[in-house]
Amino acid sequence: MRFTPFLLLTLWMCGPATAQSTTTVEQFGVGHSATQEQMIVDRFDGPVQLNASIHQQIGGSANGNTATQIQTFDASGVEAALDASIYQEGTLNLASQTQTLSGTLTLSEVGAVIVQTGFANEATQTQSSVADLSGATISASITQSGTGNTAFQTQSVQIGGVSVSASVFQDGDDNESRQTQTGHNLSSIVEQVGTMNISEVTQNGGGHTAVVTQNGSNNTATITQSN
Repeated sequence: MRFTPFLLLTLWMCGPATAQSTTTVEQFGVGHSATQEQMIVDRFDGPVQLNASIHQQIGGSANGNTATQIQTFDASGVEAALDASIYQEGTLNLASQTQTLSGTLTLSEVGAVIVQTGFANEATQTQSSVADLSGATISASITQSGTGNTAFQTQSVQIGGVSVSASVFQDGDDNESRQTQTGHNLSSIVEQVGTMNISEVTQNGGGHTAVVTQNGSNNTATITQSN
């Protein structure tokens, strides 16, 4: 089963305007796939909210998974919330989420969550902002259980007062991780349990915090922090 929606919201108004978009995909067993793209452009004087979720469940003799969600915000708004979540139950997995921000945002929340249970795994989340942010929170988390693992998360914030956090939890098998953060008030947490491990956290900017916990097997962890 394959699902590929695309949503573009464009609005020109002199008075207050509010935009909200929620897209949800539920897939039950066998081939899976699913792609969602949400885009907000132009000026909004009121709150803007984008919600995208994909849930892929197991069933049948094969479960292909794969997901992919892209959220793009290019506008001026009082307040914005972008939320993307992918939950994959078993087999070939692979996910990916990209959130891109530009314009002017205040008191904003940007969040990305991937949960993968069992078999080939992979993940990848990229959050990048050239927006003028004030009082914003940007977060990304990946949880992987069993077999191939691997993760990656890249967060890049160029302007404004922001809290940026990334976390990875990997339970069992080939592991790997890698998190790269650029900006200020950066937090990175990695926990790897069992088998081949390896991690790597790179933080560029100011106000760094990084913790890597590795329990069992080949280990290796590298943390690089620079201002």
